[in-house]
Amino acid sequence: MNRTIVWFRRDLRIFDHAPLYRAAQRGEVVPVFIFDSALLHHPETGSARVAFMLECLRSLDQDLQERGGRLILRTGNPVEVLPQLLRETAAEGIYAY
Repeated sequence: MNRTIVWFRRDLRIFDHAPLYRAAQRGEVVPVFIFDSALLHHPETGSARVAFMLECLRSLDQDLQERGGRLILRTGNPVEVLPQLLRETAAEGIYAY
């Protein structure tokens, strides 16, 4: 069975999410969100935006749990985090959206 990482970036929902659908068609999905320090420390990222993002992530994780999954959360530079996740999960690819 194929395993694919779906890297949730801006679209933090499961409905009408084309990359998630394509990954699910291939096999097992590994849903991931990365707290990129560049985003968190950006001047336009205020506390209200972070609070909204956290609520969206909670909702996303709940939706995934209802379907037998669980959102993996990581912090760091995606260029470093994603290769590590590929190794850890033995995923064959990444969809990002």
